[in-house]
Amino acid sequence: MARRESNPNFRPFGSAGFTLAGMTAKEQAELGPHERIQAVWPLLLKLCSGHVQRLEKLGIRVVMDDLLQEIAATLLERDDKWDWQKGRYTTFVNIVWRNVRQRLDETRGVVPAPHNAWATMQKLRKAQEAGGLSGAKQKTLRSLEIVHHDQMALKEPR
Repeated sequence: MARRESNPNFRPFGSAGFTLAGMTAKEQAELGPHERIQAVWPLLLKLCSGHVQRLEKLGIRVVMDDLLQEIAATLLERDDKWDWQKGRYTTFVNIVWRNVRQRLDETRGVVPAPHNAWATMQKLRKAQEAGGLSGAKQKTLRSLEIVHHDQMALKEPR
């Protein structure tokens, strides 16, 4: 806990001194948008740091401050869209986080490898050995081999 407290990003909105846990959605609605963001800031840190770590494992450099700023600005911008009768604020935060993360990943060009990439690569290698591989399929095979090589390099101990 002391390590997080030393992080300058830990409470840019100031210390809330409370959490939303135990509060009803109606009580959460009575708070102002800045107070709600103060209360969910530890959740935002957890979501952002996990996402940054996942991207760094893929070799993608992301600045956590940028993610935190983007999610906080989006929460402030969309605060009027949260309806306390439909759910708690943390549910709203998770939905907004998912949308922000998806939008940023799309603009960054992060595309997850297909789940069947290994099987497709093996099938294309067999077709290549048999000599019946078109130009487009050769390009697909090269792309899959590059992705597979990069993923294996990430898994190797350093």
